[in-house]
Amino acid sequence: MTEPNVTFANTTLLEAALDGTVDEDEFWGEEYDEATAPSWCSLTSSVALHSYENGRRYHYYKQGHYPIPNDDQEQSREEMKHLWTLELLEGKYFLAPIGDPQKIIDLGTGTGSWAIEMAEKFPGAEVIGSDLSPIQPAFCPPNLRFHVDNIEDDWAYGSGCDFVHLRHMATHLKQPARLLDSIFRNMKSGGWIEFQDTHPRIVSDDGTVLPGYAPNRSLELLKQSFAQVFGFDVDFVYRLEAELERAGFVNIRTVTYKAPLGTWPRDQRMRYIGWLHRMTSLCYLGSISLKPLQSLGLSQTDIDTLMAEVEEDLHNNKIHGWMHFAFVYGQKP
Repeated sequence: MTEPNVTFANTTLLEAALDGTVDEDEFWGEEYDEATAPSWCSLTSSVALHSYENGRRYHYYKQGHYPIPNDDQEQSREEMKHLWTLELLEGKYFLAPIGDPQKIIDLGTGTGSWAIEMAEKFPGAEVIGSDLSPIQPAFCPPNLRFHVDNIEDDWAYGSGCDFVHLRHMATHLKQPARLLDSIFRNMKSGGWIEFQDTHPRIVSDDGTVLPGYAPNRSLELLKQSFAQVFGFDVDFVYRLEAELERAGFVNIRTVTYKAPLGTWPRDQRMRYIGWLHRMTSLCYLGSISLKPLQSLGLSQTDIDTLMAEVEEDLHNNKIHGWMHFAFVYGQKP
């Protein structure tokens, strides 16, 4: 898939460290390698239940819709993703010029960290976080509520929203055009929508990511599974600008960051981001090796071999891979 024309926000930072100068342990003093499992608000219906397969826990509500676990290990990965995104943006939670929003909706909120922190930043706003899994904290700001739902079902969040946020969701939607139309109808004039998404392919500036690179092979298989087995529109992430325009949004802009994968960058902050990015990717291997890759009929031996190759490549600092992390936002006239 051809990448869209983009403006990079951090073009000059991705310079490789000299061979032998990277200390793999330099970030382990941080407290991000331990699993922390938030509790969730009291729920009395089946939305609070879970199912178990292959020793991992999955959401029970709309069972089978999303093939990634929601257990403590996956929640820790979600928290690391949140952290590395904030590091990449130097503490920014969004790029759209939203002003002083009164109703914020976070679709696919996961553990709820983004929604919680936005509720604290905008105490006068009503904030809603929605997700298939009831894994959000029980104690949160009074202006925030969590809603367990499939975000592609009929709109359930009321009207008058003026900022809708979706992060890491663009490759996990089955009918994105329908969702965009619902958002547009229920958004205030002048409101903003923002997608924050990684493009599912690893590239390099110096040719060190070669054909046959194991992480890219695993991503291609994951996309194949998501599209063919689970029905996700995996190429929607590349059509975001066009789809926002079709839905009626204006003032559409894409800002892309280079997100390094691994500890190869010379710049220490980018090396830390690359370390976090690699940690989240390694945690993801156990998830994709279950339902997604098994759904393609791969043998467990082939899956285990591929996962070992992916891990080896991700730890090879002679490979200077990075991914597009795109912020695409638009405004309702």
